[in-house]
Amino acid sequence: MEEKFYEDGRVIYKIYVSPRNPIGPYFQGYLFIVDGLWALKSANLEVVPSTLNFFEKFHLIHEYEKKKNSQWVI
Repeated sequence: MEEKFYEDGRVIYKIYVSPRNPIGPYFQGYLFIVDGLWALKSANLEVVPSTLNFFEKFHLIHEYEKKKNSQWVI
């Protein structure tokens, strides 16, 4: 866990993730988790650049929001 902050009255954890094996095409970056719900609020990930054959960079950003029915959607 790198950081903890408040948003809309809830604690959000910023967690850094990285591959154990740097040889494969794995993601590294940040996941943002809502405390108490364990819901994924957002993901900011990229593929380890040294493993990309056809691209210079592959970056994935997903933002989720909670709807009135308690589901988290993109």
